[in-house]
Amino acid sequence: MDSILRLIEHIDAHRLLVPSMFEIDIDEALDKRDVEPFDSDWIKAHARVSDEDIDTRDRPSLVELREAAYLRCYKLTQNSELSGYVADDFGLIGTYLLLDERDDWVNALWCAYRDGHFPCGALTPCGGNLASMIE
Repeated sequence: MDSILRLIEHIDAHRLLVPSMFEIDIDEALDKRDVEPFDSDWIKAHARVSDEDIDTRDRPSLVELREAAYLRCYKLTQNSELSGYVADDFGLIGTYLLLDERDDWVNALWCAYRDGHFPCGALTPCGGNLASMIE
């Protein structure tokens, strides 16, 4: 849960989801997420954890993470569709953290956000422990 709280702190302090990452053609970026390989990679990563039970004590922090991501993105872009995608991504990242699951593609998703890029298209898988990648 500490990693979830750190993510929320980074979003609230504007260290994540910075304005420059949304200086993109939003429609084009969203289109790249709705086709191969991004779409199937995201669906596979989500399917791996979708049936897992998250401790009821951890659920509020996951909801808070998703809300923080959505609101920050919406404040910067006024685009509800984009904000929904970002919230879903942070929900996926948060779920992997809470379940202590490992997935190189989810790590790559996180690394894109960490590095100030909106993830779309092909992501290069990144090995390691997701929690240790969050500062």
